[in-house]
Amino acid sequence: MNPIQKAISDVKSSIPREILERTFMKVDNVAYGQRSTFNPLSLDHRIRTMVIDANVLPDCNLVGGTEVTLSLIHI
Repeated sequence: MNPIQKAISDVKSSIPREILERTFMKVDNVAYGQRSTFNPLSLDHRIRTMVIDANVLPDCNLVGGTEVTLSLIHI
C-alpha cells in the first residue's frame, strides 16, 4: 500500500462513511435548472482528486518534492 492509499484508508476509517459520501459524492447540478448528473467515480478517487491532488501534492512540491509520472504501458 502506498502512502496515498494509506492516507485515504486512514481518513475512511476515522470519518463516518455517510459524512464522506455527503462531502465528496455530491450530485453535480447543471446550471440550467435542477437537472443533475450521476458521477460514478469512487469515493477513494474523489478524496484523492479533491484533497490530495488539489491541496497536499502542491504543498509537498513547494518543499522540494518531485512529481514523477510512470508509464504503465509496456511497448
